[in-house]
Amino acid sequence: MIKRLNASTMVDNKEDKKDSNGKRIISRLATYTGIGLLTNANLRHRRFFSTAPKGIIKPRNGKKDDLVRIKGIGLKTEAKLNSLGIFHYDQIANWTKEEIGWVNSFLHFSGRIEREDWVSQAKILRDGEDTEFAKRVDAGKVPSSKRVRNQGDENDKLS
Repeated sequence: MIKRLNASTMVDNKEDKKDSNGKRIISRLATYTGIGLLTNANLRHRRFFSTAPKGIIKPRNGKKDDLVRIKGIGLKTEAKLNSLGIFHYDQIANWTKEEIGWVNSFLHFSGRIEREDWVSQAKILRDGEDTEFAKRVDAGKVPSSKRVRNQGDENDKLS
């Protein structure tokens, strides 16, 4: 049985071990990533060695940016980003390649952030301009970005 390690803990393994699914854990190194133990299968993109973006505890001034205005971020992805402390366009606009790689792995995306160019979109939105996609979201023409409000409740719910 493999014992899960604390976040950021690394151990030097002298022999190969297998996880509960029989996948070989990389020899000489096992690390807990927040998602699971690192296996050879997870190494193909080397993103588990990337740097996580710096998050914040809560949105600045108590108000988060509407991240669904970035093409490729729906309500569920926005919730996952919020769980990482990513609430604002400027946070995404300042991501490095290493941070993009880490978020791709965390979200189980394979290069999607680069393909949909989240960073450039975030820079435009951060500067107070709109993208064509953001205009469509604002007009309610993107079903995956629509929020549902309960009567008398200020909190958005996923539709």
